[in-house]
Amino acid sequence: MHKAIPTLIATAIIFGFCLDRCAPDLRFIRSTIHENTELVNAFSAGTLALNNNLNIS
Repeated sequence: MHKAIPTLIATAIIFGFCLDRCAPDLRFIRSTIHENTELVNAFSAGTLALNNNLNIS
């Protein structure tokens, strides 16, 4: 278990460096994910409304 800790720290440092280098790309990805999340939420709300209408009738 103790061997895993330095590996995790090294991975975090490398990941942090990559994150810094790829920041513009990640901002784009994040905004795309956000848009997709809103789309999924709207779809879920629509599906829920449809289910409620079917249950009522």
